[in-house]
Amino acid sequence: MDSGPPVSEKRSTLQSPLIHEPAPVPQFGGEPNVFNRLSRLPPLRPSTLKLLSISAESDSAIADFEGVFKSDPVLATDLLILANSPVFGVRATVQSIRHAIALLGLERIRSLAFAVAVKGYIRTGQWGDALQVSWRHSIATAVIAEALGAAEDTSVPLLYTAGLMHDVGRLALFQVSAEKYGQVLSTGFANIQEYLNLEKLLFGCAHDDAGAFLAGTWGFPTALCDCVRFHHWDVAVHAGQLFELVGVACNLADCLGFPEVKRADLIEGPEAVLAAIPARLRNSSLLLPEVLQAKIDRQLETFHDGGLVRSRAG
Repeated sequence: MDSGPPVSEKRSTLQSPLIHEPAPVPQFGGEPNVFNRLSRLPPLRPSTLKLLSISAESDSAIADFEGVFKSDPVLATDLLILANSPVFGVRATVQSIRHAIALLGLERIRSLAFAVAVKGYIRTGQWGDALQVSWRHSIATAVIAEALGAAEDTSVPLLYTAGLMHDVGRLALFQVSAEKYGQVLSTGFANIQEYLNLEKLLFGCAHDDAGAFLAGTWGFPTALCDCVRFHHWDVAVHAGQLFELVGVACNLADCLGFPEVKRADLIEGPEAVLAAIPARLRNSSLLLPEVLQAKIDRQLETFHDGGLVRSRAG
């Protein structure tokens, strides 16, 4: 990941909510009025966004979750299809949202709901093939972020969701101009900075700024907006676990063969994976390359072959 500004500069920047920061001015040659166009993009499903406002620690969380899914039967149906897929190993048929919550937990249900929403967002735009690399990288980052949280043996809310949404700016810029972003998808880069520079040249901003702007427009919590905007920065310990682990997960996804773009400086393989894991977690069996790879593959298969795609097509 590129080093970004000095740590001292990062500390002052992180203290201000992103949604209150002025939008960067598009550079010469960038897409005109890019932020105006981003603000007019269709939101994710409103029901999914409502899930972000529900605390898993609340006494009414289960009832609140059920209420959200009752307001969106299509989302509820898709979620039950996923809950019954082989990846979760549930022996009995999951027939209700409450049953799914009891088996999988609130955070996993919220995570899967976001994955359903993002997958549907991509398909709605008829861009599935072009954005498959982005989708695979996002799923890999989400799975790895969750595994990092488990290895820490601590509860970090929204880890999977933050990993899944960290590259939402790529989807946004593709919608602003599929032709221009197609150049990014088809280009090979020397390093991350060269990749970000091309986005800035074509659109006036890179996908991290675009994604943070869009996340703020959609009403995401500031913590999620931070993860979107700063996931290519070196992470200091003071930034917090959510911020740190999503950045690490993004880097690990690259090393495991799920890169967001083609890069000449990218080193893949077990040694690269080990080097990218924080030293305090390197002995965790949950983070072995083969374990992470298997989890990612199962998650990708769930969304492709678990019935969700066929249910939409049929």
